[in-house]
This record gives sequence, structure tokens and C-alpha cells, in this order.
Amino acid sequence: MKKPIQWIAAALICAIVACSVGCDPKDKPTERVEDTRNLSAFEYTEANLTATDALGRTAPAGDISNGNDVGVFYHTWHGVHETPGKVLDITKIMAENPDYLGSDYLYENADKFHYWGEPLYGYYCSADPWVITRHVELMMAMGIDFLVYDYTNATAYNKEADAIFEVLQNFRDQGFNVPKVTFYTNTRSADVVCGLYRRYYEKGLYKDLWYAPDGKPLIIGVSEDGLISAQNRELYAMLKEDFFDFRESQWPDGKTTIENLETGFPWMSWQYPQKNFNGMMSVSLAQHPDAKMSNGPLTNNGRGFDYKKMRNYTSNSDKGTNYQGQWETVFENNADSSKKYVDQVLVTGFNEWMAIKLNDGNDSYFVDTFSEEYSRDIEMMKGGYGDNFVVQTLINTRKYKYSDAKHYKYDLKTMPLDDFSAEAWKDVKSEYKDPVGDALARDYRDAFSTTTYVDNSNRNDISSVRIAHDTANLYVRVETAEAVTAYNGTDKNWMNLLIQTENGGENSFAGFQYIVNRSPDGSGKTSVEKSRGGFSWESAGSAQYAVSGNVVLYSIPLASLGLTAQNCYIRIKACDNVTKPDDIMDYYVSGDSAPIGRFAYSYGY
Repeated sequence: MKKPIQWIAAALICAIVACSVGCDPKDKPTERVEDTRNLSAFEYTEANLTATDALGRTAPAGDISNGNDVGVFYHTWHGVHETPGKVLDITKIMAENPDYLGSDYLYENADKFHYWGEPLYGYYCSADPWVITRHVELMMAMGIDFLVYDYTNATAYNKEADAIFEVLQNFRDQGFNVPKVTFYTNTRSADVVCGLYRRYYEKGLYKDLWYAPDGKPLIIGVSEDGLISAQNRELYAMLKEDFFDFRESQWPDGKTTIENLETGFPWMSWQYPQKNFNGMMSVSLAQHPDAKMSNGPLTNNGRGFDYKKMRNYTSNSDKGTNYQGQWETVFENNADSSKKYVDQVLVTGFNEWMAIKLNDGNDSYFVDTFSEEYSRDIEMMKGGYGDNFVVQTLINTRKYKYSDAKHYKYDLKTMPLDDFSAEAWKDVKSEYKDPVGDALARDYRDAFSTTTYVDNSNRNDISSVRIAHDTANLYVRVETAEAVTAYNGTDKNWMNLLIQTENGGENSFAGFQYIVNRSPDGSGKTSVEKSRGGFSWESAGSAQYAVSGNVVLYSIPLASLGLTAQNCYIRIKACDNVTKPDDIMDYYVSGDSAPIGRFAYSYGY
């Protein structure tokens, strides 16, 4: 009699376990609330941009912005100072000659600008419109509110600034919340500020793009500048007093008096935790308190610096532990109600990349930047850390600027495949905007005038993506700026959709488990494929599609994506003519991706 009882007990245990698995909260429909927000499509897009980086870190969707501002130190000097004819890249040079900083090579390329490494977009010129367009798109994706042009060395990069202003204005006119602009001056600050006033502010040029959080356009400079030209004295006094919201240039080695803490605008801090300058705080990726970044870990804080253990860890360099530690100062400050709230952060920086090779008579050195570990650029690099810092920036701006995303209700809607009009989708809230004009050809010299960068992969310029679902299908409407090019019968990279789900399994390409439309049959049926691991795919079913003019419609069975009407949470991107579709970094470079690069739109959260 004992054996049957044991069998019954075992069966009961199995039943309990099975029930507990079936009743897992993940399998229950998510409790949802009505979406009463009155968001434009541009605001909806901004709140629902997400990304997962190569380390598996995910930036979630957000909800309501709290009004905090994040700026980034931006360099416009590429293609201006480099010596023509020879690319100078410290990493590549020292791989061949480890003694490059020694006394035997003291005067080799002395006083010349060197890159510490190669940016993803190559050794570009700051005036290259192809690069600028992608930079602006990245700024919007990362949640950047203002750009701080580096004019600290008394050089006016006006040609480059004008080119950036033009792209910002174009995207703003389309309806996007583009970053505003200000200038950071230091050397001969008074004359530089007066020059900027005469060129831009006096004429009202790009007035919509001036960063003016308190009404007046903000500018950073040195109020008591002993090098001011005689003809600018009266003008400078007026500008400081009446025209600008004037903030003091605050160097990391400068004094922090009570007055400085009230008016200073630091771009970096050599102290940790960083100080609160009247509600403004600097956040940087690496610091050089020794003033010689090429001295490495001896006296500098690299990207992998750990503030808890107060030491550098090269293995953490691509994780940005230093950068994260600086952000944590902001979060800890704002969690303490007894402290002045920080509503303005300046991140250093996005795209410095260069430093001059100097020497002290014995050895050569570089001041501001030196290597992948001892540099402070967010911008993507070829190889190395890739785009980790771009995604890490969004993770932190999302936390700093937005409340947590809510689970809103999504009305079930069946969308016809024979009505391509926007009117048919007018009641669908889930519309995501992508800039018109970001799919453009590239034809511009490199910074050293050694080659011309050419890219003609721009084909279909995606302008919007709309999404809906019913009990059976996921519906996607992709619109382009002009008529969609016809499928040529062979392209695997024609108007694809990449989709990530919560229960799609561990096998993925850069987090995306599914790809749609690699194999359309030309008559309305197309492929749905699931990743075997990386960019290797197997069939997961089929979908319907239709094309008319500048619109492609997709109807994808929920079952092929492992989704249900109640649990239809996805992250999705549309892309066309990506030249190297098996490399996620190429989604920043070729064809068009909506959204750019590794980013995706959140739907159904």
C-alpha cells in the first residue's frame, strides 16, 4: 500500500509544480491603465525609445519628463587642426612602436594633433553633413537637451557650427525636440563671446536653437578677462549684464568658493563626489588630474575607475564604471531633500577624440586624451567599446529625466492591408517618428585629407512607424519620405523589421530574436524568421505585406512571434539596405534604420 501512496504523493507534487509554472505572473495578462497623456507623435517617440547594449544593459521606456536638462560637451574641431597627408592615431602608432612617447621620438609628429582611436564614422570632418545628421539623431535618441560647443581655446569653428545649426533647424522644423546650443569659452573669453554675439545673437540667427533655460541665452565664459580687446570692453559689459545668462567657466583645477558654486559651470570635476554648482553638476567619463592623460593609471581615472575601491580596472573600461559612478552622485544628491536639487547636468563628452603631442624635453605626452581607456568620448568607436556609452547615456538620462513607464491599455485594432492612408490609422496612438533626411549620401574628405568617405547606400528614407494589434496579428505601417523602391527579387535587406520579445529566448541578433521580410515572394507573402544565435535564422512562419507609394503594411501572426493579444510587448525597428546586416554597428552607418543603430521602439509594455 505504501507504493501507491508514494505515487499519488509524487503525482500531487508534480501537479502543484505544474500549476505553479502555469500560474507564473509572467503568464498572466498585465494590469493596465488608460493612457490619458496628450502626447504628440514626436513626444511619444522620445518616451518609447529603448536600447540594449552589447553587455546586456537595457534602457527602458519612460513616461513623463520632469524638466531636468542634460547637456553634452561637443567638439566641432575635426578637420580644422589636423596636419594634411598622414593619419595620426595613437593606438595604431603605438601598436607598431611602443616607444613612441620616449626620448628617441621626442620630435616625431611633435605639436601635431593625434586621434586616440578611430571613430565609427572614420576620422571625419565636423562639417560633414552626413556625420552631423547622425550625431543629431544620436543626441535625440540619448535624451540630450543641449549641446555645449567647445570654444575654450579661442578658435571659432563657425563653419562647422553653422553646418550643425542647419541640421538642427531642419529636424526642429519637422517637429523633433532637438538639442539647443550654447558655447563654452575660456581663453580670450571676452573677445570670443563678443564675436559669437555679432555672428549669431545680434542677428537673431537660429534663435529657436539657443539654449535659454531661464529666458536669456546661456553662455559660459570668464567674466573678468584681462585679455579683452579695447573695442569689446563696453559691449562685453553689456552682454554679461543684460543679454546673456552668463555662467563662469569653471576649470576642474579651479577654486570652488561660495561665489563660484553659485555661478560656475564646470565641464569636469577632479574631485569626487562632484560638487553641486547651484543645481548644476558635471558628469564625465574619465578624468586627468595629473593633466597628462598619457600617464595612464598612475594619476588618472580611466573609464574603468571604481569609486568604491578608488582604483582603475582596465577590465571595466568598456562598462563605464567611472561614468556610472559620476551619474550616481547626481542620483544620490537628488534623493536627499536637504541638498540643492540638480536639474542640469553637463556630460563630458561626446566626440573630443584628439590631443596634441607635447614634450617636456625628456618624454612626450598627451593631455586630454590618450587611449580607449584613458579618453572621455561617448561616440561609437570602431571595435573596442562600440556603442556601450551611447546606450549607457540613455539609461541614465532616462532615469534622470523621466518617471517610470506605466502599463497602458492598447486598444485591439484590426488594420486592413488594402488601405494605405494615414487616415485609416488616425486612432492608433503608437506612432513613432524618424527624421526625414537622415538617409543621405556621403561624399566628404577625411580630417587628414588622405581620402574621401563615400557612402551611397541611402535608398528608402523611413519617416514613421505605426503599430497596432488584435487577437491574431501584429500590424505595422512603415512610411517613407518618397515612394518605396520596388523589391528586386533577391535583396535580403529590403524593408526589414527586427523584433525583440520578452519570451523569445536567449538566441538573438543584438537582442532581436525575430526578423521579418528577408524573403518576400513579391505577391503579398513574406518571411518571419527566428534567430538560431546571432545573424543566423530559421523559419518561424509567414506574414502578409503590401506596398503602395511610400507605405509598406505588414500583418504578422502573433503566434509566430510567441505573443498573445494580452501580452504583446515588443521592441521593434524598421530598416532598409543596411550593407552589413549581420553587424549591429552598421545600423548606425548604412542604409536607414528607424530608430538609428541599436535603438528600438517600445510597444505594448
